[in-house]
Amino acid sequence: MKGIKKLTYERGIFLSNSTIWNFWAKRYENLWVQKVSLAPTRVKVIEELREIITEKDKVYRILDIGCGTGQLILDIKRSFNEFDLEIHGIDFSEKMIESAKENLKASEVSSKENPEIKKICDDESLLNVMDTADLNKIQKKFDIITC
Repeated sequence: MKGIKKLTYERGIFLSNSTIWNFWAKRYENLWVQKVSLAPTRVKVIEELREIITEKDKVYRILDIGCGTGQLILDIKRSFNEFDLEIHGIDFSEKMIESAKENLKASEVSSKENPEIKKICDDESLLNVMDTADLNKIQKKFDIITC
């Protein structure tokens, strides 16, 4: 499947997945699915991570695949701000990555007490546009991968 462009047929036009998600990026936070499905799912992910992220003297490297607008990254930073986390996010939508950077910079987590958010937003290696077909190109190793 590598190299095959995924297309959706809508109103007589074929659209790539990245085109669709680029369109939804600015609207994504307001979709009903955020409140009804994804928000409770993020709560469950945080609960699971509480069993894994336990050592304060360890650096936890986390990869969020399909990070979208960065909501899970924000939730992780809020929930584990006393831990040393190196969080990477990838999404195949350029606009989702742009929104993630904007959301992270605008969040209360980016205040003085959490300079890591600035690092995530400013470091080009931490939030990237990438297709999951290219995951083998990532050279880093991760302790935790979310999707």
